[in-house]
Amino acid sequence: MVKDLAKQGLIYKMTTKPRSITRLVFSILLFIAATIVLFWFPDWIENLNKWWLFPLWLYFAFEAIRVIFPVFNISIASGKHFIKNFKPSEYFSLNSIKGLVADYKHPFVIGICWLLLLGGIAALYFTHTISYLWIYYFVIFFHMSDNICINIWCPFRTYMKNRCCVTCRIYNWDHFMKYSPLIFIPNVCNYILFALGSIALIQWEILHKQHPERFYQLTNTNLTCSNCARDCFRKRWVNPNYKKAEKS
Repeated sequence: MVKDLAKQGLIYKMTTKPRSITRLVFSILLFIAATIVLFWFPDWIENLNKWWLFPLWLYFAFEAIRVIFPVFNISIASGKHFIKNFKPSEYFSLNSIKGLVADYKHPFVIGICWLLLLGGIAALYFTHTISYLWIYYFVIFFHMSDNICINIWCPFRTYMKNRCCVTCRIYNWDHFMKYSPLIFIPNVCNYILFALGSIALIQWEILHKQHPERFYQLTNTNLTCSNCARDCFRKRWVNPNYKKAEKS
């Protein structure tokens, strides 16, 4: 097996992903800063001019916009629903993924669990058990959790038995899930983030319905480890001459 793969020009290597690590470190530092402020200096943050949050809002907005428009989306994991990242496999057949496409159980369970969690946050907020600062804190926590899922360990991957982020059925749900608590605070910026997250999710689900062949490695050869351009910590057989579809 190893010799056969080597004959195909594949090499066994472990790649790195510096940009993903940078995002992970930033999200952890942001969460630490938010924790310190929330628990030790809540009055200080209350008295600040809220415009200092604008750069952070721009960062979150760009993260969502980046996955919605193909021209900005250079990630095979979040962009596999676009035609530019689709390369039919040699034995392309929609029948080969019929069972996978029909599996709505796992996404449905995750969606229901998230709505229940969101309902719990809403109950705490509207009964004045927590202040609006906690809503922003949850968003920052979810943002850090998303980066941990991508870079270290993901409970959704374990539950859904995905090989990695590239084959994740709900990968582009993350922005909706992260920004959904913001809907409870009336604010134009919050509504924009919620809308962007919702658009990313709806776009993902519509294209999954229309073009399921783009989402699975059995029909999209770009999602196989050998041809995947996405850097990761997994050792895998990689085609060094394969034209990369992503730069990060």
